[in-house]
Amino acid sequence: MENYFQEMITLLGFTVIKSEHEIDAIHNGLIHIHAVWSGPAIMRTKEIFELLKNLNLRESINLYYLDNDLIKTLKYIKLLNNHGYGETIIIKDGQIIYSTKFGKPLNELIDYIGKTK
Repeated sequence: MENYFQEMITLLGFTVIKSEHEIDAIHNGLIHIHAVWSGPAIMRTKEIFELLKNLNLRESINLYYLDNDLIKTLKYIKLLNNHGYGETIIIKDGQIIYSTKFGKPLNELIDYIGKTK
């Protein structure tokens, strides 16, 4: 499974976030938060990867991949409102304009991706 995720991260052109503090420098783009220990996150990450692959967005939006276990500071826990379900966040002009919640349909995400352009 880990090989699949690494291949998709490369194929889709994700930048891997190595520290929660890097989040502050992201002004536009999509952040996908993955928890390797969570079944729902694994399922959602696969869905997100397939969606992004089908939309072919590599040139039109900055994609960031964040390991849930890197989020340790209360500031980022509150900011990202993540729970280990494979959340995805859209940032425009330094503000979060969309955040998936567990079970939220992916078509809403597509609408917000279009608003980042």
